[in-house]
Amino acid sequence: MPANLTFLLIFSIETPVLCYYNISQPKSQQVDTKLKDCIFQKIPIGNYRAGGWLKNQLRLQADGLCGNLDKIWPDVRDSAWLGGNADSWERLPCWLDGVVPLAFLLDDPSLKKRVGNYVRIIVGKQQTDGWLAPCNDRRHYDLWAEILMLKVLSEYAEYSGDASVDECVFRGLLNLYSHIENYTIHGWAAARWFEALFPIRRAYALTGDKRLLDLANILAATGFDYEKLLKTFGFDKPREKKYWNFFLHNVNLAMALKSQALYGLFTEEGDDGFAENLLEKLLEKHGLAIGHFSGDECLSGTLPTQGTELCGIAEGMFSAETLLSITGNPRWGDYLDTLAFNALPAAFTPDMWAHQYDQQVNQIECSRQPDDAVPFNSNNGEAHLFGLEPHYGCCTANHGQAFPKFALSAIQKDSEGLAVLSPVPVQASDEINGIRTSVEILSEYPFRDCFRIKIDCPQDNRFHLKIRIPGFIDKAVIDGKEYPPGNFADIEKTFGHSVIDVKFVCTPRLQKTKNGMYILRRGALFYALPLKYRKKKSEYTRPTSAWASYNICTIHEVERKFPYCDYEFFPESPWNYAFASDNFTYRELPVFSPVFSPKNPPCAITCEMTAIPWEKEHGMCKNFPKNTTPLTSTIEKIEFIPYGATILRMSEMPKIGQ
Repeated sequence: MPANLTFLLIFSIETPVLCYYNISQPKSQQVDTKLKDCIFQKIPIGNYRAGGWLKNQLRLQADGLCGNLDKIWPDVRDSAWLGGNADSWERLPCWLDGVVPLAFLLDDPSLKKRVGNYVRIIVGKQQTDGWLAPCNDRRHYDLWAEILMLKVLSEYAEYSGDASVDECVFRGLLNLYSHIENYTIHGWAAARWFEALFPIRRAYALTGDKRLLDLANILAATGFDYEKLLKTFGFDKPREKKYWNFFLHNVNLAMALKSQALYGLFTEEGDDGFAENLLEKLLEKHGLAIGHFSGDECLSGTLPTQGTELCGIAEGMFSAETLLSITGNPRWGDYLDTLAFNALPAAFTPDMWAHQYDQQVNQIECSRQPDDAVPFNSNNGEAHLFGLEPHYGCCTANHGQAFPKFALSAIQKDSEGLAVLSPVPVQASDEINGIRTSVEILSEYPFRDCFRIKIDCPQDNRFHLKIRIPGFIDKAVIDGKEYPPGNFADIEKTFGHSVIDVKFVCTPRLQKTKNGMYILRRGALFYALPLKYRKKKSEYTRPTSAWASYNICTIHEVERKFPYCDYEFFPESPWNYAFASDNFTYRELPVFSPVFSPKNPPCAITCEMTAIPWEKEHGMCKNFPKNTTPLTSTIEKIEFIPYGATILRMSEMPKIGQ
């Protein structure tokens, strides 16, 4: 036996499995094959910072629920991954998936130290054969949590430069390879197998170990084939309540958007339009007025009281970021901006201490409902409350990835230079043509139409600067030159100390929905009628919502206590309106923090509205009014604010007479 082979005997319940692990790979087994490059590549996080309203939003997240879960929530604080007796499955990995980029992007010493301590504990508990997860029965363990933890540790190693964590990931991937040769993936792991391609890709770049390519191929062969599902599966709304399956699950589908493009980096196949076709199908049958598809939890149609799950929004954003980087298709930037500025912030209280499991486009009340009266497909009557873990705790753990990863995707580089993929306030630096080059976006986008791109090079540097022109604007004007929407402006010039002025030209307009009603949109932002409300706070303790029945945790008490308590909201202003005209007056307001707040919205549109007969039942408005005949002859001028800044709202409404 070669000296550099480690001999391990892994005991299963049935028969011992003999495995050879080769951590220091012989040169004969190393390969020089380079995987495909993405069109756009991320800039190292140490050279990247958020500014303006986006930095304030990240700070709110760090000071709110996400940044404090390890202090207050047993499923993270007492996780079995850390030696405790709480959740041993996805909750700690999900939380780390958001708090790791948050800590490094903010360069927050305290948060980085806490995260680093947890990573060291997890790495220190890795078993000698490479297995990570805290479980007693490997055969039946759903490997989704193992895959996710490997992804998170790979991300941490990239950000921190800690080679020992890369070594841990490499050994964990080889163990995964050995394990699935005997016990194939199932359940959530089968539905989300492609997430393992992120750590596999990094580990392969570092080691050139061909077994990692074999692992990628085995995962693809044994996991869900979403491309075949798209061709053969209807993706129709379940006909009966409480119906549930993996194929209709909105989070799985949001994640799966990137599956073919990601696997295409390992093969000659590529995405070949799969992601666009899948999203088109989902929006055709389940598209909500705010540009995302429903899912509470499974796909639930187009009606404005159907919910869409926060996890699905966060994962949809990550898929869009991945697809934009891999394919360079600006359509994914449009989808990403739409989610980031509308559906995402609408799911939180302004201080980010409470969140919803399900949000509704027309959300006139958030109060506990009898389960037989809720419109949701498989979620209970608390799913639309704001709180610590309404309905179920997966979004509590998983919501933290959305804003940090979005911020990190805004500026990237390609083979020709730099690319501004979303003009939010960020700054970054990297070497372009061997010259250290910095770029800063001076912006309050999407709340303002004009922004500046400031580029600094110590010497003249000629390269391409690509600026994504969103498809939802009328046109862009860059240094006096007009560009059409839906593509990239490609500016090639010699940069030194340069400033580029950009203006997005936007017009408020009503956008027709799948239900024959309308929603108001201007640029990246949807607008909604904000309702005045009365807030009811609930502090109490009850058992965990984690899957104790799946033997992945023990039942324990979870405390809801201010500021991480539950909230119900009750309307105190009229909501039964229709649009009376297409006359709109847009105005800018001061930009405060929190920017997504009904108290101080950064912009508003005055609309002409009229009251119509529209009924309420069980704390929710009916999906459609009785008719659109005005109740009075009065036309009211009412101010709409960004959808993402609302708590209670009406967003999708008819026009008079239609």
